[in-house]
Amino acid sequence: MASIDLPAPREGTLGERVRAWWEAIETVWLGRTAASFLERAAAQGWAPDPPMLYCPSCAESVGPYELQRDSSGRERCGSCAGSRLPWQRALRLGDYRGLLRRAVHELKFTAWRRVGEELGTLLGAMIALELDRAGIARQEAALVPVPTFWARRLARGIDHTLTLCRSASKASGVEVAAVLRRRAGPTQVEVAASSRSANIRGRLTLVNPARADGKKHLLVVDDVRTTGATMREACRAIREGLGRSGYATFNGDLWACTVAVSSGRRGGVVWGEEGRSA
Repeated sequence: MASIDLPAPREGTLGERVRAWWEAIETVWLGRTAASFLERAAAQGWAPDPPMLYCPSCAESVGPYELQRDSSGRERCGSCAGSRLPWQRALRLGDYRGLLRRAVHELKFTAWRRVGEELGTLLGAMIALELDRAGIARQEAALVPVPTFWARRLARGIDHTLTLCRSASKASGVEVAAVLRRRAGPTQVEVAASSRSANIRGRLTLVNPARADGKKHLLVVDDVRTTGATMREACRAIREGLGRSGYATFNGDLWACTVAVSSGRRGGVVWGEEGRSA
């Protein structure tokens, strides 16, 4: 059998060299031929959405002059103006479609870690920018990953939200506080959109609350938001859990930070890429 020569590792830190070797193994031995997310993004001219393209309260796509200020001075769009959101700020990289949707699927269902690291780095850069704009010090904030049930993480071979958070942490300088745990149950994609709030209710609980002690801003991180049921439950679990744990003085902000948001949702209906309810 002929030998296969792997490329020499690049210079750099130990982590960078290990990553270089793993990329070589994936390409030469495992037959990976697809380009990374950043390579495909550059080829297709994709870039994260600038803040003016989506609502800062719900992260739904907006058009010119659609945002209005409510009585508290908070900017809202027509989609969320009449609703009570459990978070104070929403961030996203883009709409849940096309290249970004494929990348989320690659991370979540094929355990392509590099895609998650690249998406997390982009999300972390956006978080850093928004924290600076808001005048929030890094030590006052923490990234909280929305967890997956442990057995499902083992089956998939990756903790995709933790992968996102770790890279976002490196890019933003904000530490990770994994303070949520998820109980077993059907995934959100297994149930109808109208049943997702009931499906996730009570399945997220707060653990190790001391990790959030002293934080004024908790940034809840997930891969994609469609109906918003999971993000709402995560925010509820954090606030109620901190109160029960003796941290009732927490009255800081919760941010909803996702790679992608399924925009086009109006009246509780979630629309997929082709205009069909998803």
